[in-house]
Amino acid sequence: MFNNPTTSISATSGPNSDLGNGDSGGLLITNIAELTPLDEFGPGPQKGALRSLKSIRHAAIHVVDGRIRDFGPAERVAAGLPKGAVPRVLDAYGGTVVPGFVDCHTHLLYSGSRADEYPMRIAGAGYGEISSKGGGVARTIRESTEATSSDLKQALVARLAKALLNGTTTAEIKTGYWVVPEGERAALDIIAEVSASQPVDLVSTFHVALGTPARFGGGAEYAKYVIDQVLPAVAPYARFCDVVCDLGAFADGKARQILQAAGRRGLKFKIHADEFSAAGGAELAAELGAVSADHVCFLGKDTAQTLAQAQTVAVLLPATRHYLLAPRFADGRQLIESGVPIALGTDHGPGSPTLSMPFVMGLACSWLRMDPAEALVAATWNAACAVAGASIAGKIAVGRPADLVVLDAPTYRDLPYLIDQNLVRYTLKNGAVFGQHIT
Repeated sequence: MFNNPTTSISATSGPNSDLGNGDSGGLLITNIAELTPLDEFGPGPQKGALRSLKSIRHAAIHVVDGRIRDFGPAERVAAGLPKGAVPRVLDAYGGTVVPGFVDCHTHLLYSGSRADEYPMRIAGAGYGEISSKGGGVARTIRESTEATSSDLKQALVARLAKALLNGTTTAEIKTGYWVVPEGERAALDIIAEVSASQPVDLVSTFHVALGTPARFGGGAEYAKYVIDQVLPAVAPYARFCDVVCDLGAFADGKARQILQAAGRRGLKFKIHADEFSAAGGAELAAELGAVSADHVCFLGKDTAQTLAQAQTVAVLLPATRHYLLAPRFADGRQLIESGVPIALGTDHGPGSPTLSMPFVMGLACSWLRMDPAEALVAATWNAACAVAGASIAGKIAVGRPADLVVLDAPTYRDLPYLIDQNLVRYTLKNGAVFGQHIT
C-alpha cells in the first residue's frame, strides 16, 4: 500500500484492488498529461459532429470514498486538498485520463465458443449454411441451456474481469438464449448475483431470442408466448426489453406488441434494428420512444431524420460486422450529420468475441468514419445515455463515482490510432484501482 503522497506509486494488486478506498486522505491521481472529462455534455446524449474535446493539461484528480472530490490543473487540485489530508498517490506516468467506458450492448452471459465457425465464414459460408450444420445462435442456445448456473457465472465473471482491464466500468447484458420463463429468470438472477460480486456495474436486459424456436408455429405464436408466459416471469428483474425487428426475426407489428406489453410491466425499450435489412426497426424504436436502436446497418429514406427527432440513441456495433466479414457497416457519418446521437458497444457474444471498447472505437474511426472525439463520446457519455445511466456514468464530474481509465498514451486520440495495443494502464471503478501494469 502507499502512504507517501510525494512518492510515485502504482496499484499493488490486480482485480479486486482496494487502492483509493477506505482512506481519509483519499487517492490523488497525478502526472496526468491530458484529462478529458466530457463534463461539457448533458443532460442528454451529445448530437452532431465533433473534432475536438475539452481537455485539461497537466492535471490531477482527487478521489475520496470512491467519488471525485476535485479535478483540474494539478497545482490547483494540490492547493485545494483538505488541511492535513495525506492522500495516497497514483502516478499516471504522463498518460491520459478519460471516463470509464460504458459497453451498452453485450450478450456476455452464455456458454461455449464458436471459434470453429470463423474459418467457415472466411471460406465464404453464410449464416444459413453455418446454422444448417448446427452452428450459429441455435448452437449457443443449446450449449447455454445445457450449462450449469455455476459454469455460466464463472464464465461471466472471467469475461467481465477482462473487460475491466480494457477500461469497461459499466456494461449492459442481455439474456435471450434460454427462451423459457424459468431459464430467462435464472439468467437474470445470475446477472444480479455477479453484479453484486465484482466491480463492473451491470444493466440487465431481457432479450427476445433471434428467430422463432422450432416448436412454435410462427412469429405470432412465439410473440404470444413471450407476452403471456415469459414477460410476467422476468419483468420484475430486468431494466430493459430488447426485441429483434429485422429480416428473419419479428416484423414491426409483432415487435411492437411485445414491447408494448413489456412497457405495461415497467420495462424500458431497446431494439435490435435493421442489421440485415431496412425492416422498420429503427422507425419502431423512434415511435415507441426506445432508449436505443442498435445495429442500424440499413437505413430507410427518412430513418436518420426520424431517429434524430425522437432522441433515440443509435448504438453502432462495428465489431459485429468485422467478425461476420460483412461488407456493410452502419453509416456513422450520415447518422451523425443528421443529428442522431451515436453510441458504441462491443456486442460481445460467441459470434463477436471482443471485450475491448478501444478496439471498437478503432473500428468506428476506420470504417464508420467517426472522429476520435466522436468515438470517445460514443463509448462513454452517449453509451451511458443508451442504458439510462447518465446520472452515474460516462463523464468525470465532482461528486460522481470515480469510474476512470488511465491510458498509457499522451492523448485520447491514440485509442483508435493504436488499435492493436491495449493502452489501458489502470481502470478505476468507484475509486478502486485495477490494471495490467501492476508493479
